[in-house]
Amino acid sequence: MGMTKLFIIISSMTFGGAEMQTLELANGLVDRGYDIEIAVLDHKQEIIDKGRPEIRFHILKKKNYLDRRVVKALKERLSVFQPHLVLCVDLYPALYFRLAARGNSAPPPVATVFHSTLPRDTKERFQRWYLTRLLKKNNRLVFVSEKQKEYWLRTYKGLRLHHARTIHNGIHLERFYDFLKEEAKLTATRRLLAYEPNQVIIGNCSSFRVEKRHQDLLEAVHRLKSDGHPVKLLLIGDGDQRAHIEKRIRELGMEESVYITGHIADVRPYLAMVDVFVLTSDSVETLSIAAIESQAMKKAAVLSDIGGASEIVQDGVNGYLYAAGNVDQLTDCLRKILQHERWKPMGEAAYHHARQHFDRRQMVEAYHQLLMEMKGGSHGG
Repeated sequence: MGMTKLFIIISSMTFGGAEMQTLELANGLVDRGYDIEIAVLDHKQEIIDKGRPEIRFHILKKKNYLDRRVVKALKERLSVFQPHLVLCVDLYPALYFRLAARGNSAPPPVATVFHSTLPRDTKERFQRWYLTRLLKKNNRLVFVSEKQKEYWLRTYKGLRLHHARTIHNGIHLERFYDFLKEEAKLTATRRLLAYEPNQVIIGNCSSFRVEKRHQDLLEAVHRLKSDGHPVKLLLIGDGDQRAHIEKRIRELGMEESVYITGHIADVRPYLAMVDVFVLTSDSVETLSIAAIESQAMKKAAVLSDIGGASEIVQDGVNGYLYAAGNVDQLTDCLRKILQHERWKPMGEAAYHHARQHFDRRQMVEAYHQLLMEMKGGSHGG
């Protein structure tokens, strides 16, 4: 029967949940005998070295929103590779595929994977309105959380329910859990961060962007310290909001209580230091890879209740949920989790939840079944 040829189109290959999940999926499908090419629309390629060597990447370096040169390059690549199936990671790549496939009387079946829920602003809301019109001809729509799927189908009426399904993000759980046994590396990281045994480490792992609302977490930790809790904050990541975050840290007098890692290739040594994992986003976040990775390392979590957060955190069991932007609720959740070291049993529950729902083998199998259904059906239009 031969190898199944899959062509993936993605906006970028930088550090981010959608990008990491796409590589995790592609690597897993290579193990199942797929022949895979990945077209990256922009120039960012920081994480392509995490892909299997069998995967061929095409970095297209688009220069504007709708780059005709990139459309032409995609069209040529599709003609040469002749994929059986196409997977678009979010709406923007789906637009490029539609343009590249024009004139093809029998384009390959295509699926679009959605990684966001609430739009960031009015501009993105408008873009979604017209881009979703393209998806009326899509073979399949894939959502990474049930709540996300409900939101999109309720908000954008043109999307077809019978073509939509949910496949949770999955990670290599053992890669994170087993790192907890690396005593020498853990000791070195603890020494680097200068943490003391009695301190409770609250951690966040995300890009420093406006919608991530790091200022809420800074304010909550400041309140906890004012209450006398021996907490420190570990911010794993970097981004264009770093200067604003550092300014706020200085304003709160928290220079000795916050450590920023900057961009790092391997988050595990730092995630391992965390006692309580927190995400404070007010949009975009759907089924956080970082939150799932923290669960694989036995971390309780406090998440803003957006997207599929409630599919990661069972409120009061393996963490807490709070209303995005409500710093009072966030602080109260952290106070509760600090009482009687609740984060410890909650962390155990988090690990078991991740094993049950977010193992990459489950994710790869679900996508494989979907792709085989598509391959056995009719061509896209």
